Amino acid sequence: MTAYDLVIVGAGPAGMGAAVAAREWGLSVLVLDEQPAPGGQIYRGIEAHAERHAQLDLGSATGKELATRFRACGADYRSGASVWFLAPNGEVVFAVAGQAHRVSARRVLLATGAMERPWPLPGWTLPGVMTAGAAQILLKTTGLVHREAVFAGSGPLLYLVAVQYRRLGVPVRAVLDTTPLAHYAQAVPYFPAAMRTPAYLRRGIGLLWQLRRSGTPVFTGVRDVRAFGRETLEAITFQHRGRHRRLEGVTGLFLHQGVVPHIHAALAAGCERRWDARTSCWHLVRDAYGRTSQPQVFVAGDAAAITGAASAPPRGRLAALAIAHELGKVGEDTFAATSHRLQRDLARDAAVRPFLDTLYHPAHACLAPTDADTFVCRCEDVRVRDVQRFVASGGRDPNQMKSTQRCGMGPCQGRMCALTLSHLMAGTSPGEGMPSPLRARPPIVPVPLDELAGLREADEVMR
Repeated sequence: MTAYDLVIVGAGPAGMGAAVAAREWGLSVLVLDEQPAPGGQIYRGIEAHAERHAQLDLGSATGKELATRFRACGADYRSGASVWFLAPNGEVVFAVAGQAHRVSARRVLLATGAMERPWPLPGWTLPGVMTAGAAQILLKTTGLVHREAVFAGSGPLLYLVAVQYRRLGVPVRAVLDTTPLAHYAQAVPYFPAAMRTPAYLRRGIGLLWQLRRSGTPVFTGVRDVRAFGRETLEAITFQHRGRHRRLEGVTGLFLHQGVVPHIHAALAAGCERRWDARTSCWHLVRDAYGRTSQPQVFVAGDAAAITGAASAPPRGRLAALAIAHELGKVGEDTFAATSHRLQRDLARDAAVRPFLDTLYHPAHACLAPTDADTFVCRCEDVRVRDVQRFVASGGRDPNQMKSTQRCGMGPCQGRMCALTLSHLMAGTSPGEGMPSPLRARPPIVPVPLDELAGLREADEVMR
């Protein structure tokens, strides 16, 4: 079995930043990336489509520079790698091009990023309905757009992708902002701290101004969004200021209710998690350096906490510093000075988060849908009414729901339904008395049987 000082899962900003730092401190590093090239979600296709990225985002040059440094750092990089087993002792099993491999690591760093929060609504499984992040990926990597698109939801990414559409000259049918109006007042106490990082606020105000200036209709305080169509998306309806509105001829509905840490691999490795009421999602239990409850497993970037692309590389660097220190590659003085500087910068960058988290916290109706026919688990066709019946019969444990209704047993392994199921079973008190979460077990992703057989054959050859 090949051994490394550090195995990094993910080659987004945090993973690349960690790899560059770890190599500077003399660690042997393997980076496993499910994508065909480094960049993660935020810089997807940055090497092949640098000009398109530059047109969409003036800050993309930072991602291109980071990818260049990563390529040159000397880490062993495996693209198209599907990690499907991770043990607390550092054993990692992954597959590339259908061939399984097993390696060992003295430390593992999970830089798996974030995923968009699921927003189940009537019609969300229709072709043409996708997340705003998915629409952005199509835009960055292929230039594919929808000419009659509606953006619906809450959060900065919603406005960013809508503005990117307009920068390319693509009309946007409407933006439906579901941010509850009461959240603006609730966020006011956090505004002074947010002013420590005025660049974020300036950028947000700039996006709003650009969208208004383009003539794009923006509806605020929107509720009850629904999608309709026979074979594909055709129309949407929503409530706005007490009026029922309907838009016909809609070809794309892009949904967004913020992002949450992508921690499935860490959970399968036995890392502990806790419920965070402010962001209404599960976070890994970790220390300031990203060390989880499993001492050999670290986490960095948005997988640790949603702080954005700017802070991801230094978070990766901080985790790599702690790992290098543990493995005797960095002395005490260097460790203390470097960690102090990195943590100071990260604290300054994170000052805006309480303001953003409070302002853009999803409305409860978006977290726990009430329409009985709405799909909760699209993999196994479990609907809201199925969850309601389970709760009415005395069910309180989502894992029992999983066993009886197969909710969370499909190809996504609960990634798209676990949060919704928790909110539905928690009733009307979001963030309080959350039920036990769905248990994550290996394999982390679906594995073909021939890959399993190939792994055993490889082990026998090694013996």
